[in-house]
Amino acid sequence: MIEKEATKQALIALEYHIKWLEYNLIDEVFLLSQYQYFIDSEDKCTEHYRYAAFQKILKDNQSLDDKAINRYIQLAELDNDKYMANSALMNLFMWECLNDAQYTALVNHSAFSHKVFQKYHQNKILIQTIDSVNLISDEVLEFYIQNYESIIQEYLLNK
Repeated sequence: MIEKEATKQALIALEYHIKWLEYNLIDEVFLLSQYQYFIDSEDKCTEHYRYAAFQKILKDNQSLDDKAINRYIQLAELDNDKYMANSALMNLFMWECLNDAQYTALVNHSAFSHKVFQKYHQNKILIQTIDSVNLISDEVLEFYIQNYESIIQEYLLNK
């Protein structure tokens, strides 16, 4: 009973939704460890701890099934700190372990409709297109340098 009470206190103090545990995206050991650190630390920004949990999910896995990805998105959408949640969503969007079908599903998912996600996607597609071309003319190169963001310019100059 004491352990369950500690888990409940940790969830409340760190502002985790109960679904984090229900979905097994964190376990009680991780949660209680974070809670102890939170108690002992000067860092009382609870979103830092939840963001670390999102990062851990991506770091600890070579792949996630569609169900786990949907749960990750749902937890981000449920979070009260929208800035942190959007950062966690961007990390998922940029995660190199997504397969093509999963990435396409994210591109079309309402959680990723904001222009930041769509701009990242456009740049990714443009870089893939550039990579598929063996030789770029000076005129095309100049066009990209004059008309596209610095990330595309740098990519072209380093190609």
